[in-house]
Amino acid sequence: MSKHERAGVVVIRVWIETGEGTDGLRARITLVRDLEENEPETAVARDPDEIVAVVRRFVNEFAAR
Repeated sequence: MSKHERAGVVVIRVWIETGEGTDGLRARITLVRDLEENEPETAVARDPDEIVAVVRRFVNEFAAR
């Protein structure tokens, strides 16, 4: 029996949304805490600071497990 190596993944899709009242950066962040066990979670963000905050929270929680 091989030892399970815990691994997670973060995928960030970014785009610029334009239109009436919606201009600006957008991001959809897909997070998987354990590639063998968990379903993906998603988050959305509207600026670079929000994107970094989501990723930082993910990494901190992953490291604490």
